[in-house]
Amino acid sequence: MKCNKVEVREYLCPKNHPCPSVRSCPYGAIVQDNPYSVPYILEEKCKHCGLCTRACPVFQCAVA
Repeated sequence: MKCNKVEVREYLCPKNHPCPSVRSCPYGAIVQDNPYSVPYILEEKCKHCGLCTRACPVFQCAVA
């Protein structure tokens, strides 16, 4: 599913494991500083493909 924009819903992130969306992003647009931090999106790399939204419910397609 192509998204207009992808948002990180920080309040849903358990912050207790490596984020599965980091590995799911073919563009390297998702970064997690350590397993206990909230992942974030590098907007300059994100192609809004939506693959991260399938890997983890923390990520969602946003309405632009």
